[in-house]
Amino acid sequence: MRASLLIIAILLPASLAAEDAREIVRRSVSHADTNWLIVRDYTWQERNEEREIDSDGGIRSTESKTYDVVMIGGSPYRRLIARGDQPLPERDEVRERHKFDEAVEKGRRDESRRPAEREKERARERELLQEIAKAYNFTLIGEEEVHGRDAWKILAEPAPDYHPPNNRAKLLSKMRGTLWIEKGTFHWCRARIEIIEPVSFGLFLFRLNKGTTAALDLKQVNGEIWLPERLQFHGSAKVALVKTVRADAEITYNNYRKFQSSSEVIPDLATAGER
Repeated sequence: MRASLLIIAILLPASLAAEDAREIVRRSVSHADTNWLIVRDYTWQERNEEREIDSDGGIRSTESKTYDVVMIGGSPYRRLIARGDQPLPERDEVRERHKFDEAVEKGRRDESRRPAEREKERARERELLQEIAKAYNFTLIGEEEVHGRDAWKILAEPAPDYHPPNNRAKLLSKMRGTLWIEKGTFHWCRARIEIIEPVSFGLFLFRLNKGTTAALDLKQVNGEIWLPERLQFHGSAKVALVKTVRADAEITYNNYRKFQSSSEVIPDLATAGER
């Protein structure tokens, strides 16, 4: 009996892949909350590069910024540390340090009431993630290796009969994509997304146009979690419903460092990476 149960447990992921792509996605979504609990123990760096494209497809301008990211009060705080891959001038560094110190102090003051606020936000995020399994028709289109790990490749197309329960969920029906889900852990390890209807933000002051694409690649860190490695955007947006801007953007994530702390407020950036 034990041997039979072991064989079933080993073959279960394969049978799910063959029978129900939606169940694979549903199980992958269930890991998101656990991932958030783990990522709170990490700090990392982000490099954000934006390239404005002219009408002929050439690069009009390029701007890059690098940030150190730490968790303050359970939320990520991004501290600017470089522009154009060059360290900040001393005056700007002092200003960024002052802003960081203020954020830490505010986090300490708000610590007693933040847990309830975070739980509300996490509940909203869980709700949106759970809507993913309802908002799309999923098709298993193959298997691929991602970072040396076997993954299911699943096509996600908006379901015509989906009725979003709120404005955040409405965004799901305006995009389609392909997901790569790691077979051993059901974690997402790659995603490709295309905007199929304009998506507006900020009372329509900023709108992503149809055809804009996003590519997300993740990597396994410390054998316990898949975290972003690269996020790329390509397409156009309309600003204030007047000016159309064509741009490419790439965010790279690196130097993930795990720390141990009884508090969610990180008091000192310089020592966070040494813990």
